[in-house]
Amino acid sequence: MIEILKQLAIMLYALLGLTANVGAPIGNATTTLPSVYDNDLAIIQNDTAIKNYIALYMSNLSVIENSYYVKKGKYLGRFKDKELPVYSGLPQVIVHEYVGPRGDGYQAYFRLLKNGHLFERSQGVGPEALERNFEWR
Repeated sequence: MIEILKQLAIMLYALLGLTANVGAPIGNATTTLPSVYDNDLAIIQNDTAIKNYIALYMSNLSVIENSYYVKKGKYLGRFKDKELPVYSGLPQVIVHEYVGPRGDGYQAYFRLLKNGHLFERSQGVGPEALERNFEWR
């Protein structure tokens, strides 16, 4: 119950744009409580079910993509119109194939809508994956 009240207070402070005195010894230092966006981002980044879903998805996707690449010489891109079903609380996934100067690859974009904010993460396979990957933002 106390945890729920704390969360409600944080959301109220964030919605009203209030600040809380942190008791700094010098001056009138204040800090703004974390926003709803920051709280949701932290929840998504630490959600074990979402982490497991992405790991399993990427594992299964690699089997599909590698088989397709062997047969067709390119990766299969799944765009929004061919997207896999969306399950409650789990990210939507869109897969894009790329053909870059260093070779072919694919990028999976995981998108999750929470409290009106769109969060996205990208994870890929291929020679340009490191430049294209990003954590939840």
